[in-house]
Amino acid sequence: MRDAVLLGAIGALLGALGALAAAPLLRNLPVTIRPPDAATIAPAALLLAALAVAASLAPARRASTADPMNALRNE
Repeated sequence: MRDAVLLGAIGALLGALGALAAAPLLRNLPVTIRPPDAATIAPAALLLAALAVAASLAPARRASTADPMNALRNE
C-alpha cells in the first residue's frame, strides 16, 4: 500500500504541476477557455490520488491474507 500511495501522490503532484504549467498556453487558443487554477486542479489531483489508492486496496488486502509459505512453494 505504501508504494501505491507514494506513486499516486507523485503522479497527482506531477499532473497538477503540469496542468498549472500548461494553463497559460490555454489563453492562446482561439476558443474561450478559462485556464484552470489551483482551486480546480487540487481537488482533481486529490481525487485521482484517492482512486489510485482505492484501486490498489483490493490487491493489497488479498496479498496480506496469503500464506507466505504457500506462495513460496508454488513458485
